[in-house]
Amino acid sequence: MTNPLNKAHRAKFLLARFLTCGCCGGGYTVVGKDRYGCFTHRSKGTSVCGNGKTVSRFKLEERVLRRVRRGLLTPELAQAFAAEVGRLLAAHEAEAEAQTSDLAPALAEVERRIESLLDQIEDDPRPLLLDRLTRREAERDEIWARIAAHRPRSVAPTPEDSCSLRATAWPTWDFVQKLRCSP
Repeated sequence: MTNPLNKAHRAKFLLARFLTCGCCGGGYTVVGKDRYGCFTHRSKGTSVCGNGKTVSRFKLEERVLRRVRRGLLTPELAQAFAAEVGRLLAAHEAEAEAQTSDLAPALAEVERRIESLLDQIEDDPRPLLLDRLTRREAERDEIWARIAAHRPRSVAPTPEDSCSLRATAWPTWDFVQKLRCSP
């Protein structure tokens, strides 16, 4: 189940959040039925931004998609893309390792306390000790969840994988084109 508020943060148009105004640097957004325009001009007026021009959403998206299809899906770019994704994933993994290494001593301490409580419960299983054990186990599970949250979720592509990017991307661009044209 997803949080319905997440939809409020997702762009509804292909180029939303990617376009900026050449006059004021503000974002372009859909300002009419199917037109992109400067949000700053629309919301704050001509005193802040004098750019009242708008552009057809369909024409602009078609030009961008055509350019991406024609010029950006080359084997060289696919290799560069794979290398950059690999670099970013490695950096993310190093950052996650640094963050989780701080949790290792806390986890070891909680594990030690759980073992101590288990030893005490073997001798005298009082409800107070069982409550403490439950709290420590919950603390341990929380630390494990924090560690799991920092683990990388994917494997970095290799340059050999980049050759298949073009074959994989074409159907994706066709799908994006169909989404763009649907109401």
